[in-house]
Amino acid sequence: MNNTELVRTLMTALDAGDIAKAGGLLADDFQISGPFPEPMSKEQWLGMHATLKAAFPDWSFNLNKIEDRGNSAVAYYHITGTHKGALDLSAMGMPVIPATSKTIKLPAEHAEMDILDGKVVSMVVHGGEGGGLPGLLKQIGVDMPG
Repeated sequence: MNNTELVRTLMTALDAGDIAKAGGLLADDFQISGPFPEPMSKEQWLGMHATLKAAFPDWSFNLNKIEDRGNSAVAYYHITGTHKGALDLSAMGMPVIPATSKTIKLPAEHAEMDILDGKVVSMVVHGGEGGGLPGLLKQIGVDMPG
């Protein structure tokens, strides 16, 4: 599959909560930086996404477009969802946040993804003010610690 198909398949799998399929599209040494306070490994990010999907069952990246750039691709999107389940951020030293039924709509973001041998090896997320995990927490009424 080409880069555009790879990125679309990855984002669609994450939207559907198909963590196994998404994991198969990421290199073993995958790393993501940008939306969280510290970079995350493949396992950490997939675990975080499973946590987010459980708390926001209608989570969607709302993928707008993908630009293929040879050995990389850029995905443009804006995340939406409704907080209908407990958000367990205990892995980040935070308490479990009970469902608020609040709807989130994060600002537009784009993710630069390096691709090698048909797998995403790294992702750097660039978002505007009010995005990422701090923006998500603010929209459900929780302050980011620290």
